[in-house]
Amino acid sequence: MIIKLGVIGYPLGHTLSPVFQQAALDHLKINGQFKAIPITPEQLPKFIRTMDKNNIKAVCVTIPHKESVLDLIDEIDPEALKIGAVNWIVNNEGNLKGFNTDYKGFLKSLEFETGFSPYKKTATIFGSGGSCKAVSHALNLAGLSKLFIINRTKKKAENIANDLKSENLDIIPLDFKDSIINNVLLESELIINSTSLGMSGGPEPNNDLINNYDINPGTIGYDLVYSPKETPFLKKIIEKKGIPASGLSMLVFQGIEGFKLSTGQDAPEKLMLDITNSISL
Repeated sequence: MIIKLGVIGYPLGHTLSPVFQQAALDHLKINGQFKAIPITPEQLPKFIRTMDKNNIKAVCVTIPHKESVLDLIDEIDPEALKIGAVNWIVNNEGNLKGFNTDYKGFLKSLEFETGFSPYKKTATIFGSGGSCKAVSHALNLAGLSKLFIINRTKKKAENIANDLKSENLDIIPLDFKDSIINNVLLESELIINSTSLGMSGGPEPNNDLINNYDINPGTIGYDLVYSPKETPFLKKIIEKKGIPASGLSMLVFQGIEGFKLSTGQDAPEKLMLDITNSISL
């Protein structure tokens, strides 16, 4: 029987997951299909409810559903529960279990792209969604000392800070209008965009987030947006003599973890990375 896999989100015009996931299935001669499945928030409950009936083995979950699915599935892995977001759902004989592989994918990608270790460092992250939660969790696990979370709605940044409740990580929530942002970015060795700002086809494709601020030369700018490959945020990082890092490899590394959860087999990492890097965005 064919193994049905996919990625759910809305919109899905930019997703590369079907390309490298299908290549991995074909390489390992697994009889499976990995498809992009556009699902609006209104369609989400019915889709989850009928996953088993439709013989769907697993789905990768992307924007805007990573938090919404929590109340729709049967079981949540402890790490995903801590994070408060799910990016993979696996169907085990009708039991839908949610996992989060984003946090592992981010740490592997950060090491792969830059060799940077967050241990005892200071970082800033823009955003407050499911990806921000996973990245904040990852940085906490990696021993980060201080994290600034900047969001348009300060309350959402405060909620993430409260949920992490780390004894070893100092978390400071801010909003975009805060007067100390310039000093915050100068203090940070790592700056992360976890919003959809700058994404091709997104609501603000030309927003670079940091145009009006200073950073120190050598500061790493990491963008979870990967389409286009050189986002407005990364262009601005380069202009300010920082080090750019694309989230494209995070997409692959989280997908590698999800592939194993879905199929029970180790993924062909090099093949998946090579195929993804060869695609023009």
